Amino acid sequence: MIAAALADFDADPADTVMVGDRRYDIEGAMTNGVRGIGVLWGFGNRKELELAGAAAIVAAPAELDALLRP
Repeated sequence: MIAAALADFDADPADTVMVGDRRYDIEGAMTNGVRGIGVLWGFGNRKELELAGAAAIVAAPAELDALLRP
């Protein structure tokens, strides 16, 4: 799905972020050269996201907002 979204929007993986709550989200991001950020308000947990290689893990939406702002 990530590869299709990148192609559909002609997006550069280096300029794209995948925000997800499970290891599959992070693994999909990494497979496609996209930075994967894990969030703790979904179904996954910190350990799962860490093991998957999340670039960052946030516990609240405000943290995500701060992380994505230039």
